[in-house]
Amino acid sequence: MPTPSTGPSISANGLSVPVRQNAVNDALLWPGDVVSIEVRELIAPGVTPLLRQTIGENGTIKLQMIPAPVTAAGLTTRQLQQTVAERYRDANLILNPTVEVRRISATSQPADADSDDRVNLIVIVRPPATAPSQP
Repeated sequence: MPTPSTGPSISANGLSVPVRQNAVNDALLWPGDVVSIEVRELIAPGVTPLLRQTIGENGTIKLQMIPAPVTAAGLTTRQLQQTVAERYRDANLILNPTVEVRRISATSQPADADSDDRVNLIVIVRPPATAPSQP
């Protein structure tokens, strides 16, 4: 006999599967979802671009300095994170990229038709670490 679930669940065909409360970013990405992608030191040491992308109707996103679109729909944020790191590594732009992907918002509505042509970029510049001054 199934035990009652105390958290949210997904139901299909009469089956109910519990979903972990912290699994929001592990859920599959879909067209229309908005993700942020941070690639540390992509441009230069101490400069970390933060891309905000809407997954297009075709399920892809565009990455800075990567010419081919990247498939995002159907992946989890962790899988997209690995894919983005591989793309930058394969393009010889970063030897060991550190990538963080977050879902900003999820939607069940179709993506905006113009979303494939937009790339929102926020650049984070962190000053280099300095040693404390000696008296």
